[in-house]
Amino acid sequence: MNVGFGSTEADFEAAEESAFREKFRDACASNNAGYVTDELVMEMRQWVALRASLLRKAADDYKSAEEYPDRYSSYRVTVLNDANHIVAIMRFTHINRRHAMSPDGWGAMWTNRCFFVHVNEPEKL
Repeated sequence: MNVGFGSTEADFEAAEESAFREKFRDACASNNAGYVTDELVMEMRQWVALRASLLRKAADDYKSAEEYPDRYSSYRVTVLNDANHIVAIMRFTHINRRHAMSPDGWGAMWTNRCFFVHVNEPEKL
């Protein structure tokens, strides 16, 4: 992590990965096909896109809000798949409004994470 960023952002990314894996596990429970179906991909894309859009909206609202958290994050996401795998590529933006090394207090860090899951692994999630 960069100076002024650390466990808060790592915890957020880990929580998003955990939520993605949990949603995939739940979605797979009703998928008896044994492979990644178009319906499963669509469900995952819609779910993660909604989460991402809500976080981006909150981040945009914080820019001009009188009260805001000191640190917050959002991301953009791409979901890729083949017959056996699904991958979420998340491009995170982490904002620190009280960054010690910034003259105006604003700091930003960008990270990219890939969450890779095999369709036959949901019971291990």
